[in-house]
Amino acid sequence: MRQDTALRLVSQPETALTREADPGFDSALGGARSSDGFDGGSPAFWEGYMADAEVYDGRPFRSAPDRALLDAALTFTGLWQSETVVELGCGSSSFLSRIALATGARVAGVDFAPESLARTKAALRRLGFDNSRLVLGTIDEFVAAHEGEFDVVLSFGLIEHFGDLEAIIAAHFRCARPGARIFIAAPNLAHVNLAWIRLVAPSLLTWHRPLDLADVKLHVLSCGGADLRAEYLGGVRLFANPERPNGRRSLRFVTGQIVRRCVNGLGELTYRLAPATSTRFAGARLSPFFAVCASKPDSPVSVSAATPSES
Repeated sequence: MRQDTALRLVSQPETALTREADPGFDSALGGARSSDGFDGGSPAFWEGYMADAEVYDGRPFRSAPDRALLDAALTFTGLWQSETVVELGCGSSSFLSRIALATGARVAGVDFAPESLARTKAALRRLGFDNSRLVLGTIDEFVAAHEGEFDVVLSFGLIEHFGDLEAIIAAHFRCARPGARIFIAAPNLAHVNLAWIRLVAPSLLTWHRPLDLADVKLHVLSCGGADLRAEYLGGVRLFANPERPNGRRSLRFVTGQIVRRCVNGLGELTYRLAPATSTRFAGARLSPFFAVCASKPDSPVSVSAATPSES
């Protein structure tokens, strides 16, 4: 789902496009590989990571957060049949096919992982939709070729993998036409979920940046975003799976698994019974995801931070 471009992933060396204001995040920008050999800029890594991703199979989403994200994308953007929609970093998208089926909109997408992209193209083909506008490549290349083209620009779980938040958000605006809607969904990597990651899965912070809704709203507004709408989504949920130290089942790992299953099971149940109440209760501290939607203004707004040649 992610792109290794001049818009650098957080595991990439720092450049003009990986400016990072948080000094505590510098270690994640320090090199192309972490000490355990992880290379978050490799298409091969993302192929492996997305190998078990849920591509549309005709059934509704199983989890409350996924259902909430899809509902928000459809509701916030008001997408309709004759419009064009692109998902940046679509990979093995579990959303794009569902959006096409729900709206009949003309879909496009870009990703640098060929096998993941092929799964999404196959899902669209099975549903009878044109998949010719799903492109293998980087976000930089795609945006440069499609400036001001789309009615709706989407991303799900993309921006948290980039060192320069301003640049990757600005890329959404660059390929949107004036008056278009931009929808950005990301994990709520702050508050309880950030503490949980640091406790049970600290290696995630080598390829996920700490992130909250306020960060994204700020940069969306700096790109000139209007009619801003932002919400926390998904009820109560712990984002990260506990890691196995050295691949072994430690007491800490088992305890973390039990805690996560209990919390997420209860969160799923309460969301099914009372989604609005569950969402309000979770709020900023316990929600697993958030979404920000805005429209692109008709007048030009400088978003040069997203253009490598201008940095």
